[in-house]
Amino acid sequence: EIVKKELRMRYFVPKIVSIKSVKEEFGSTVWETETTAGQHGFTVTDMGTNVVNLGNNRVLLIDVYGGRYEIPDVSKIGDKAMKVLEIWL
Repeated sequence: EIVKKELRMRYFVPKIVSIKSVKEEFGSTVWETETTAGQHGFTVTDMGTNVVNLGNNRVLLIDVYGGRYEIPDVSKIGDKAMKVLEIWL
């Protein structure tokens, strides 16, 4: 059961539909989003490692617990979120 739970978490990658807020706090970035799996808030640390450019305007964010969230098109995420991401892309 533990292995199944870990596999579900590892391969569960909701797509971010909209970004409600994003703010930088103490070296981390706190995201409040609407995803294909509902509302999710998560924190990303070490943006250089945990923001992955997948190509074709797609970006993967990895949170502090290893959760993954895909932004299918960064050109549509809004100015504030783009400003946070642009130095890492």
